[in-house]
Amino acid sequence: MAAAEESRKKFVDNVIQFVEAYHLDGVDLDWEYPGIGQSSQNYEKLVLELSKELKNKEKYFTAALCGAWSKTEESNTAKAITDLCLKNFDWIHIMVYDLHDDQHSPFWFAENSIDYWLHRGVPKDKIVIGVPFYARPSWKQYRHLVAENKENAYKDYVEGEPLDSYYNGISTIKEKTRLALRKASGVMIFDINEDTTDELSLLKAINDTIQESASMPYDEWRKKIYLIVDGKELTFAPNENMGNPFIDKNNRTLIPVRKPLEAIGAEVSFDPNKNIVTARKNDVLIQIQINKDFIQINNKRIKMDIQVIIKEGRTYIPLQYIFEGFDYQIQWHESSKTVIADQQ
Repeated sequence: MAAAEESRKKFVDNVIQFVEAYHLDGVDLDWEYPGIGQSSQNYEKLVLELSKELKNKEKYFTAALCGAWSKTEESNTAKAITDLCLKNFDWIHIMVYDLHDDQHSPFWFAENSIDYWLHRGVPKDKIVIGVPFYARPSWKQYRHLVAENKENAYKDYVEGEPLDSYYNGISTIKEKTRLALRKASGVMIFDINEDTTDELSLLKAINDTIQESASMPYDEWRKKIYLIVDGKELTFAPNENMGNPFIDKNNRTLIPVRKPLEAIGAEVSFDPNKNIVTARKNDVLIQIQINKDFIQINNKRIKMDIQVIIKEGRTYIPLQYIFEGFDYQIQWHESSKTVIADQQ
């Protein structure tokens, strides 16, 4: 259709008629995918002709484009989208999903894809990242996974028969939304009918994240540290008086001890005479000496590069020492200011 002037014109005319008949705001072009060479040239011709007619009608023109596994290296799929095409889109929707089954839609894919299109010269306010409401390779919808078990809302993987499900649960959707608010301009959903309609809704998770950022001073929100433990976000409400994670002057992430440890089922106590915090879970005993640069895990002393401190009546320590002591694996995502702690 795009290869011939006559068929392109017929297509564009029909699209404009459709938009006007149904009072639509615009059109999203989802061509998966033009290739290098003649296909790319045909794509560009269609984009320019459709863009001109839509703008004459004061309508939006957007495009669904591929994600990227590298921040700078180009795939042929990405190369086929010319700079002239990019200038004619009001914004682009990056399809950061369907990469591989076990890497269907991970956080790093979203971040790399944003960086790639920024590298191509697309402004931040014209980049929107896509989030999937379905799993691969099972192709189960998010709402069906939650119907099987509500705890699946806080996971990104569920073992299945005959096929497993890799997807984005609530915590990952929230983190991707924070990423989009920091480095892009928003998120798009593929697709909305696969969501739940209750408190576990992914759309609700997106909206809650946007509302939180809007309710805080921007600089304060950008510095906020988020902690996800076993798939669930651990919140530190001011009225709880349980402290708040922060980054110190040496760029170390410190966390208040009690709430995160109690979240993983550890018993926490404080001896004011000896200035020692004790945490116990199963056969692991951790002793934290205030104002010292070491902790004791069972009978082994672990040296730290920072001292345990007291701030506003709460004990703070670099989180990796505590969680790794209880056999947790730690990830840090700088772009979303998120710490992820999962049991190994």
